[in-house]
Amino acid sequence: MYNSNFSLTDFVYSVPVCQPETKISSLLTIFLGTKHHYIAIVARNDHLVGLVSDRSLYARIIESNLRKQQPESQDDLVKNLGLNNNDSELPVESPIILSAQMSLSESLAYFKLPPPNNESNPIYALLDAKEKFLGILDTEKLIKFLLLDRQDILESNYQLT
Repeated sequence: MYNSNFSLTDFVYSVPVCQPETKISSLLTIFLGTKHHYIAIVARNDHLVGLVSDRSLYARIIESNLRKQQPESQDDLVKNLGLNNNDSELPVESPIILSAQMSLSESLAYFKLPPPNNESNPIYALLDAKEKFLGILDTEKLIKFLLLDRQDILESNYQLT
């Protein structure tokens, strides 16, 4: 159906990767110093624990600071959050997992499913055959690719609604 020269790995982008024991102040520093919106939390074997978004971390900071005195430094900010540094305390989100071995046609079924938790823009993480985290699927890039391949879209049952 779709050009077999392309796979899901052609539509993946890298994000910073941290261990579950990474300090929240380190995550904050990464978000403030880069244009990334996600940080992957992976176990030592590169298996994905989940993703931390800048939005969820900032929301927690704002919520915490509405109840507390204005912090003077980044370290004060982390102390004010009252969080430990284990992964259960981080605002970890669970993405939809896709296998890198999946064909483009097979992956379309995941876009037809209703997103979990009524999310308007679910996040898709790509894992290899050994379940090692490869990156986040760039859905915008994938959709643009599919739209340019108009003949295949017309021949498929895939609908954009």
